[in-house]
Amino acid sequence: MSGLDAAGPADGTPVRIRKGAADAVARWMRDHDAEMPVAVTDLVTDIAQRGGTPLVVARGSGGEPRPFSVSWNSPTSSNPVWPNGSRSCVRWESARS
Repeated sequence: MSGLDAAGPADGTPVRIRKGAADAVARWMRDHDAEMPVAVTDLVTDIAQRGGTPLVVARGSGGEPRPFSVSWNSPTSSNPVWPNGSRSCVRWESARS
């Protein structure tokens, strides 16, 4: 897992961003009193079952970290397409609804 901690743009509240394997990001989220949503875990499982390598990005600023996006690499395609037509990254915050 990789990431950074930086001062927020407006009020200096720290912004924490992490990217990595779902289990590593979930562990980091638990360390900060948050849980990985089941829907994200299901998405990660689906990507892995399709032969892809899922990566989760989570961020937190002043509160619990939350998943931001799920992306993947596919050994069979350099430009995988998800069943909903999106390309290699699902922005979780907009996909939640």
